[in-house]
Formats: sequence, structure tokens, C-alpha cells
Amino acid sequence: MFLIGIFLVSILMIVQLLNLKISYDFDSYFAKNESFYQNFENYQKKFPVGQNHQVVIAIESSKTIDHSFALSASSLFNQIEQLKGIKRAFYFSKISEINPANLNGGEKVVFDLHSKASFQKSFAYFNARQEIYQGLISKDRKSFIGYFTLEKELFNDPARDTLVRAIQQLIETSKYKTHLFGIPVIRSTYSEKIWSDFLIFTVFSIALLLIVLYILFRNWLLVIIPCLTIVIGILWNFGLMGILGFSVNMISNLLVPILFVVGISDSIHLITVFYEKINHGLTKQEAILVALQEVGKATFLTALVSSVGFLSLSITSAEAIKYFGLFGFTGIIITYFLSIVIVPSLLLVLDQKKYGQGTNLVNQEVWDKLFSKLFAMAIEKKKLVIGLFSGLVLFSISLLPKIQTSLLFTNDVKPGDSIAKEFGYFERNIGYLKPFEFVLTCINSNEKINLAFLKNLEKIENELVENANFSDVHSIVFQVKYA
Repeated sequence: MFLIGIFLVSILMIVQLLNLKISYDFDSYFAKNESFYQNFENYQKKFPVGQNHQVVIAIESSKTIDHSFALSASSLFNQIEQLKGIKRAFYFSKISEINPANLNGGEKVVFDLHSKASFQKSFAYFNARQEIYQGLISKDRKSFIGYFTLEKELFNDPARDTLVRAIQQLIETSKYKTHLFGIPVIRSTYSEKIWSDFLIFTVFSIALLLIVLYILFRNWLLVIIPCLTIVIGILWNFGLMGILGFSVNMISNLLVPILFVVGISDSIHLITVFYEKINHGLTKQEAILVALQEVGKATFLTALVSSVGFLSLSITSAEAIKYFGLFGFTGIIITYFLSIVIVPSLLLVLDQKKYGQGTNLVNQEVWDKLFSKLFAMAIEKKKLVIGLFSGLVLFSISLLPKIQTSLLFTNDVKPGDSIAKEFGYFERNIGYLKPFEFVLTCINSNEKINLAFLKNLEKIENELVENANFSDVHSIVFQVKYA
């Protein structure tokens, strides 16, 4: 009856898995009640246009920029601009300036691509204004750069990854070398990598666990029973997430291998004692009862401590970590409950001949001999044991200051990885990276920007460029001077 009930509940939980959604919200990893995040949110509301929503594409000529290359680059950028989800685009063939011949609102396009001669003339005019248009061409003068701003709604949505993949497919059709960068691209790439790594890690950890279990029990049935218990527990846990309306993110995915490793220990304890008692001549019912009496309380306490450890994470204000801790707690409780119900029930229902006496690492006396010798050694040589232990602790403490902290996201991927290479390319040739941004306002709220304010801002810019390692500074000062 227990097994039938668990089977019915499992069907319900599998149905609820259909309600689970994948979360693409990276902001859930931040502590939203902290002042720094709230200031960032206010900044985003006041200045909504930023590089967070921008995809940057460079198309690189094999030799030098010529008319044919410019036509190809303009065509590619135009195709990308037409993709659904692109809010605005800015690239070389879209530049227009006030026409001196018509000061009443007329504008002229900077790049005339109708002929080679008109292009050469336009390109010379463009190069003469490098300070103005420096972000549209690479420093080695071999690449055109395009900037494409995504719709805000796409930034934390699965459609973001769809759009990035569509852009990748388009640029792959170009006969020229292309480069893709930007915060949306980085997030999409990270999402794909974490998902693929998660699958590899999960499959590897489960396979390794199966091998270890078989080496221990030398019986596939005793391997399948604990694994089946944990799989059902994981389904229940994620089904519970679906019922409560939670989404799956890159952190919650870690629950699968964690629950598999942590939760399976309860089943192993029960099976080990059960198997030992069977080999001592007890019946199935007697062996199960003894196993529950001997390890039931211990496994409950270990499950309780582990689950409370996860629950402690729920006090953080970062939503992703909070819910990771909460469902880590429920997952361990669920797997413990299922272990003490499913494992004994299956062992009682199944034919004893299928898991009867045999040669394995559980029923050998080697463990008793090994641990008896270790215990005797620890008692006889207390000073040596304490000395070695203390030495290892002190040595470990001495190494703590050598731990380095790195905030470079490129350290999270291999140097030869495509995203790391693109990072280096844009840093060297375009100078496009996530900028350091700050806002300067007049002390007097009633005062407007005036000449004195601009002069002070100019001093700050000069100081940043000369003494603070800033490559370029962009502000209203340059725009006013240019005007």
C-alpha cells in the first residue's frame, strides 16, 4: 500500500514538472535589499539606455576596408537590425550629419556606398572625424563595428537566447570573419555552458555512484533500489517547485547531483545493515526491523542536520540562493522519508533469493579488522596522532592568505574558449567592455547645467585619463565641444 501510494503521488509530481519554467533572470543572484543594488535599480530607471542590453558585432576584413567589404558589412548589419527583438541599431552606414547646404533640418548620410569613388571620399571624411566615430571602426582600421540594442523585455527571457542564436546564424553566413560580444551574449553563453556542464556532471556523478554501489553490493538489484528511491525523491522535489510556482535556474540545477549524493547515503545505511543481518540468519522482516532500529535514528539526525544547513541559506536576500537552500531542505527531507519507506518495502516484497548471500564488500570482515586496527593505533599513539593533526591544521591555516580573489569573468572559462577570445579582441581593438559609469549632479537641485559645471566636469575627465588608467571618457563635455 505504501508503494502504491508513492507511485500515485509520483505520477502527480511528474505532471507538475510540466509547470516548471526556466528562469533567465541573472538579477535573482543579487541581494536586492542591499543599498548598492537599489542604487543600481534607480540608475537603470533614470538612464534606461545602457550597454546591458546591447549586442556588439565586428566584421573584420582580411586586408583593408574597401567598397566591397563596406557593402557586405552594411548588408549584414541591416539584416541583423531587422531581427525581431532588436530595438535600435547603430553602425557606420546609418550615420547622418546636418547638411550645411540645408540648415533647416536637412541631413546627409556620411557613407555614400553607391560607387567606389563615393565610398573612398566618405571613408576619408569618416577617418578625419575619428574622435567622434571611434567606436564604429576598430583601432587597426580593419573592422566595422555595429551596436544593436535589445528590447528590454528580452533581457531576462528565453527569447534572448533565441535572438542571440539567430544573430550567430546570420554572421556565420558572412564570407568575412566576425566577432560577437555584449552582456546578452555573455549571459546566453554562460547559460548554455552551465546547462551542458550540469548534464555532464550529473551523468558522470551518477555513473560513478552506480559503479561504487555495484563494487560494494555486487548485486544490481541492491544498486537499483537506492537509486530509484533518490530519483523519485528528486521528481517529488521538483514537482513541489512546479506546484508552488517556482522556476528552475542555474543554481537550482545543482540540487540534482547534490540530492543524489547526500540522499543515497540513507538507503546505503539501511541496505548495509539489512544485508549483514540476512547473512547472520535473520528473516527479511527481522532484518528490516533491526536495520531501522540501528540506523533509523542516526540517518534521521544526519538528514535533519544536512537539511537545516541548506535551510540556513534561505535567510539571504538573493532569491536564487534563498530558494536553492529552501528546496535543498525539502529535497533532503523528502529523500529521507522515501528511503525509510521504499527501501524496506521493496526488500520485503522482492524475493530474497535475488539479493541473498553472496561475496561482496559489505559482508566481509575486513572492515571490522581495519577499523579495529586504526582505533588501537589511535589509542596507543595519541601524541603522534594529535601532533600530525595539529601540524596539518596549522599548515592549512598558513596557506589561507595565499588564496586569491578574482572578479574577472574570463577566469570562469578556459583561455581558449570562444567568449574569452572575443573578450580579448574587443578589449584590444575596440575598447568596448562593460564601462565604469557614474552620475554627477548639481549640488543645488534648482541649479541647471552651466559653464562652470562643464568646466569642472572637464577637469574630472582629464584627471581620469591622465592618472586613473581610463582609456576613453564619454560625457556631455565632448558633445558640447563638438557642437
